Amino acid sequence: MKQPLRRFAASASPSAEAGRLRTGKTGFLAGPVRFAASLPREARDTLFLLAVIAWVVAMQIGHIPWWCSVLTAAVLGWRT
Repeated sequence: MKQPLRRFAASASPSAEAGRLRTGKTGFLAGPVRFAASLPREARDTLFLLAVIAWVVAMQIGHIPWWCSVLTAAVLGWRT
């Protein structure tokens, strides 16, 4: 009978990967993950929503009037 394929090697378990991200030893997300972990839940949620709003508006810049983009940038800048 065939053995099922293992997703991770024995030395790199999922918990080891998460531990490396938490400690900030590897990866390009180490800084932002450490910063986000130090914030309270409400602040993390607010930053996430602001990032989503910025992403959606950024995709619409070519289709909406310039003043909408300026006002959105002003509000996002004020909130961050």
